[in-house]
Amino acid sequence: LIHASKQTNNQRMAQMSRAAMKRQEQANPQYILAAVACFFLFLWTISSSGDDDADDPVAAKLVASQVASKAVVTGTPAGIIPASRPYNAEEESRYNFNLLDEYVEIYHHYDVGTSGLVVKDMLYAHAYSYGQSVTYGGSCGESSKLHETHLELLSSLGVQDVLPFRCQRDSPDDGKRRRTIPDTVFQSDGTHVFTPEYVAYLRTKVTFPPKTDNRFTIAVHIRRGKSYKTPCKVGHKEGYTKYLSNAYYQRLIDAYMQPGARVAIYSAGESEESLDEFRQRGYEVHVDEPMGDAWKTMATSDVLILSRSVFALLPALVNKGHVVYTRFWLDPIDAWDVVDDTTLALADDDLQKAKEKLNCA
Repeated sequence: LIHASKQTNNQRMAQMSRAAMKRQEQANPQYILAAVACFFLFLWTISSSGDDDADDPVAAKLVASQVASKAVVTGTPAGIIPASRPYNAEEESRYNFNLLDEYVEIYHHYDVGTSGLVVKDMLYAHAYSYGQSVTYGGSCGESSKLHETHLELLSSLGVQDVLPFRCQRDSPDDGKRRRTIPDTVFQSDGTHVFTPEYVAYLRTKVTFPPKTDNRFTIAVHIRRGKSYKTPCKVGHKEGYTKYLSNAYYQRLIDAYMQPGARVAIYSAGESEESLDEFRQRGYEVHVDEPMGDAWKTMATSDVLILSRSVFALLPALVNKGHVVYTRFWLDPIDAWDVVDDTTLALADDDLQKAKEKLNCA
């Protein structure tokens, strides 16, 4: 009985084994075919996407921008060349900033001019000093009627002591080596002096104000007044038209617009093109208001749209979002989005339409 029972069990186990092997033989080809198909589909996807990006340098830069950028905007709108080196907090944290020689100070003179021009020279000299690993002493010049405005702007971002108004002759006799250099020295490299490392260093010196509005914010600087007040008599500088029409700014706003976004426009002086059309869209329009407030919003906005002006240079350098640059006599830095030639050509069409609307002679 025991022997018969063992035989019966062995037969059952053999039958179960053969059934299992049969099921495995039936199933394996299906799994194998599915795995092979998925593998070749994966290879085809990689190869096809890689070829497209290789043929399209703008697309390749867009991919790099999307990976590296921590800005709120997803991707870059059509008609815009994305920044080649957008703000990256992790990258900035790895910089070892230059150790500045406290016993060597550099000064320069500033010409009487608008706040934008005065601060631009200070930034150039400050960046040059950083590159030479020496201390920036200050900007020396006679106080003008705009001096208080210059101080208001610098104080709005807490850099009044980083970019001081001070002359070599005002310094104590403490054994430090001080020299005043001409602007041809510290401006010789143009905006190339604003290296990614320097910009990161400058951000550590800025006091970023808390955002008063948590909505996605687009800040816009519209230059008006003097040679910018009318499209009928357009000034030029170094081959560029100074005036940009309302319609052109609206194009750029539309490109970055998000539902529920806050749009804050800052301008000064007369404008023959009425800015009321922006108010009718529900945008904030600030004209001839404290400039420091403009800088605070510009420095902390998610998108900053620049005019053909250097007024917003400092907030544009330290802004951690998208800075939108339209080509003019000041070259862009790698962290800014640049309006492409196709969109730029539309600026001329928009300008012509503005002239027709105002019945320019």
